[in-house]
Amino acid sequence: MQAQPKYQSEVTTVVMGERTITIKNLTPILPPPQQNGKNANAR
Repeated sequence: MQAQPKYQSEVTTVVMGERTITIKNLTPILPPPQQNGKNANAR
């Protein structure tokens, strides 16, 4: 079972004329890859 990734939230608000636009950017914060003695990219 994998843990749910945490997200970094960045909110930007821009006013264009009479309209206000809000942009919410969510960036996943991934844990470093675990070293278990096997190469994860092996083919």
